[in-house]
Amino acid sequence: MLGTPKWFTTRSIVLLLLCVLFAPAVRAQAPLGDLVFSVGTTIRNAGNQDWSFVLVGAVEPALLSGKRFAVYGKLGDPSSAASYSLRGTIFRQTEAGAINTLLTQSVSLGQNLSTLSDALNTFLRGVPGITNQPLTQKVITLFQRAETDATTRAALALLTVSNPGLRLC
Repeated sequence: MLGTPKWFTTRSIVLLLLCVLFAPAVRAQAPLGDLVFSVGTTIRNAGNQDWSFVLVGAVEPALLSGKRFAVYGKLGDPSSAASYSLRGTIFRQTEAGAINTLLTQSVSLGQNLSTLSDALNTFLRGVPGITNQPLTQKVITLFQRAETDATTRAALALLTVSNPGLRLC
């Protein structure tokens, strides 16, 4: 798993997310429209298994559309002499099987899938029959609508703060 810098805290994530959420209001003041950023951390679950998270974002979400990002990591702390190696490629999931697998994995990180389903029912209430859809389809619908609708995109950003399942997807 990726090493965690000692300076990195949950407060850093919250601060970064707040900056991202309020970045559109600042955009007129600073030419950051093409800024893509990333941050990562590792947490240990109750089963003593390490999970690494990488957040990739952009002031202009269209910059990330269809993009894939390679993630490299090394064992130990940042000053370790260990070599970096490819850990995987991240991108927004669109395939139902992959989304289902990630949602299942997120339960070990504290994700309550029923609560997530209820939240998606609320945010997607304008979609006919959404309450009868499986959770995987609700996530796909949310991602599809977020591509073209600013309100849905803002809801997605808000939901990912407290839902590891959406973050994984």
